[in-house]
Amino acid sequence: MQILSVLIGLVCAVLLVPGLIPLLGWLQWAVLAGCVVGIIFGSFCQRKIGLTRMALG
Repeated sequence: MQILSVLIGLVCAVLLVPGLIPLLGWLQWAVLAGCVVGIIFGSFCQRKIGLTRMALG
């Protein structure tokens, strides 16, 4: 589940850049939905190392 969460996060990060183009603003909503799905998958992981590292970092 953690690997799936990271992969979703990477895909969202890549899609975030083209979403900054003015006529592709709808892509930001798709990225937002993808990030929420990634967070949900990440919350079911046994190891929470990414969550604590982000919070402390």
